[in-house]
Amino acid sequence: MKLRFLLHLCKKEVQNEKDAVCTNEQICALIKQRKEISNNNPGFPPFESISKWAENYELYEDFLKAVFGTLLSEEHFKPMVEPIDFRKHIAVLKSIEKDELFYTLTSIRHTVMLVWSPLI
Repeated sequence: MKLRFLLHLCKKEVQNEKDAVCTNEQICALIKQRKEISNNNPGFPPFESISKWAENYELYEDFLKAVFGTLLSEEHFKPMVEPIDFRKHIAVLKSIEKDELFYTLTSIRHTVMLVWSPLI
């Protein structure tokens, strides 16, 4: 009798894991859909909406604000292309004034670049 009960619990646990994986995948699909709908400029939902969602889905408002804040700053998570071999500095010495701001470029660092691709 105990063995049958333990097998039932194991099957239920495996099903719960599968459900969680499926839910996580749906969350990823919804994030992608949100990016596409907003042309990669999602903005931040109004606080009134966040309050309503927190109440409806039994979540903390600050948690939802953190989630949407993280979605807003996706560019901080993009991988950086790192140079692997410094060659030399190339002098440029150019300045420009635009919109009451003054920009100066003194030099460019010439390096060999390591190209990163998530598809490789």
